[in-house]
This record gives sequence, C-alpha cells and structure tokens, in this order.
Amino acid sequence: MKPKRPPIERRASIDQVVVDRTPRSSNRSALILLRLSVGIGLVYLLASSLPDLVKNIGPDSSFDSLISQISDALSDSPSQSSPQSSPQPRSAPGPLASLQNAVINADMPIVNSTLEQLTREELNRPLNGMTALMTAASTGNAEVLRALLAHGADPNARGAHQRTALQYAAEKNRLRAAQLLLDAGADINGADNGSLTPLIMAADRNYTKLALLLIERGANVNIQNIEGWTALMDAAQAGNLQLVNALLAAGARTEARHRDGSMALDFAQRGKHQAVIRVLSKINSHTRPANRNQPAMPGKKGERQ
Repeated sequence: MKPKRPPIERRASIDQVVVDRTPRSSNRSALILLRLSVGIGLVYLLASSLPDLVKNIGPDSSFDSLISQISDALSDSPSQSSPQSSPQPRSAPGPLASLQNAVINADMPIVNSTLEQLTREELNRPLNGMTALMTAASTGNAEVLRALLAHGADPNARGAHQRTALQYAAEKNRLRAAQLLLDAGADINGADNGSLTPLIMAADRNYTKLALLLIERGANVNIQNIEGWTALMDAAQAGNLQLVNALLAAGARTEARHRDGSMALDFAQRGKHQAVIRVLSKINSHTRPANRNQPAMPGKKGERQ
C-alpha cells in the first residue's frame, strides 16, 4: 500500500492562499534579475558621465566634492537619456481665449488691448460655444459689452444650441445688458434650436422687469417653443398678474394650447392663482372647464429646467 500523504494545512486567509500560489524560487530569481538590471543601469550611467567628471576633477578636488559631482550626474542623466519625460512648455493662450478670460474677470485693460489684436471675424468666432459678447451678456458687465460692441461684436451671432447674446442675458436676468443689446440691433425674437425666445425665457424664470422690457420693445408674445409653451402660459403658471396683463395688452392669445392640450387658464387653475384665473376667464370665451382628473402639469425639459 502507498503511504498516506500528510494532510494539507489549511490556510488562515485568502490572502495567504494567493501569496503561496507563486513559488519562492521564482521570486528569488526575479529579485536577482532586478538587482542585476539596476546595477548594470547604474554602471552605464556612471560610465557615460565619467569623461565629464574627469575633466572637472582638479588637483585640489576633495573626496566629498567628487561624490557630490557623481550624485549630480546620476540625478541629471535620466532626464538627459529620456527627453520624452521632460515637461513640455505650455503655449500661451491665444488672443480669443485671453479675451474670454478678461471678459469673465471684467479686466478692461486686457479687454481693450486684446481687442486690438482681433479682426471682426475672430471677435465673433465662438469659443467653447460662446462668443465674447455672449459671455459678457451672461456676466452682465455693461462696460465690457459696450467695448465689444464698439469693436464690431455681432449681437446676432449664434453659439451653442443656436443661442444669441440676448438669450444669455435673458437667462441670467441681465436687464442692462439686454437694453444695450437691443439698442445695438439684437433680434428680439431670436430663438434657439428649442424655439425659446428671450421673452419665453424671461417669463419662464419669472423675470418680470426683463419680460416687460421685451414686451415694450415689441417682442412677439405668441411664439411657442417646441413643447408648446408661450410666455402667457409661463406667467399664468407663476401667478404673475402684472406680466399676464402686459401680455394680454400686447395681444397674447389665451386659446393657445400646450402640446398636451392645456391653455394658460389651465396652468393658472392648477396653481390656484385666483386673480389670474378671473382675468383669463373673462377674456377667453373658449375656456374649457377644469378637469380634476387631468394629469399633472408636464415638466419643462431641456433648457427650461
């Protein structure tokens, strides 16, 4: 009979099992090879720098200075032998990028000096989806806006999502910026690829003064975005009676319908805005009775969140 094998000792943990999967003999071989490689590399580096060291050794050179020179040579050699590892100098930002940064920081000296380096075409070129004028409209700095417009910035240039500078001003409620852009010829009804106009954006965010400015300047009050929202629906939903009255006076249609069939009155009823409900009920002769089983008001997707 064959002698029984001694029982296998059970490991205390999974970590020990993993470690013992590699034979110790191969670990020792790998360590020896690693030491040999390091030693050969050091000898090569020392040999390559030896001629320069010999030149620098004078009759008065001490042992400490010799050791210091060898250390310096060894520390410098890797960077010289592998030029790809040396850091590459960063290129300075172009004039357009410098202008965008200056506009954000309202740094007028840099704004003015950079504008002198740009052609009108370059000035109206979007960078990261926005022209310098759009950035200024978003930050709302009137002095920067005037400087850009004086140098030929186009108020109707298009950026990301086909937006204009006036839309960026409306998004951030920059009343003075909107006035300057309108005075410069900005398209008051310029819509992006979601059919959002500056007026719809202002009404959606309940920016009353800005919306009233746009209405006074002749904005089309009956434009609907791709989901069917009008400025009147937004004002009714918010219960903004002042804006509702201004829109109605400008000819806003109360019978316009959202894509789910809702009218401005429906949004006012859902919000229980009684004053707005009374005004809209008197004007709209085609008012449908409120349906208590009607689903909840649809959310505003995309740019209207």
